[in-house]
Amino acid sequence: MEKEEGTDEGCFYLSPEDSLARSPPFSPLRDKLVFLSNEKGFDTHGDCMGLSIMDWNESEIFSKRNMLLVDVVGTPKVDKEGKMLFPGLFVDRLPIQCFSPNNMHTYLTCQHDSATKILKISLEDGSVEQIHVNNDDGNK
Repeated sequence: MEKEEGTDEGCFYLSPEDSLARSPPFSPLRDKLVFLSNEKGFDTHGDCMGLSIMDWNESEIFSKRNMLLVDVVGTPKVDKEGKMLFPGLFVDRLPIQCFSPNNMHTYLTCQHDSATKILKISLEDGSVEQIHVNNDDGNK
């Protein structure tokens, strides 16, 4: 049997264009695979990652390509008031159960401004929304 490009003794690369790819949970329906990715890689741990998605169909796996949902942010942009906009994904791994019940979003925690934030990311267009948690327990 001739070895196919992108394979290694029964295994194959899901993202040969990435220097780094990690933490690939399946959606509850097992029809999507999301993973953290970075094309260039980096010298230290904890740098900015992208988020990629792949439609999963085992019979067509060699013809599938991943889609980058959230790109790696090199230098965060600022708005007119000087407030930093989305700084990127600084996350080591995705939660195993990171998918929304409707399979349309993924949730993760990320480090922004020296604090842990909860992010909701659309699996359709990669839009990122920060989830704000009310810590007020009603006791004053």
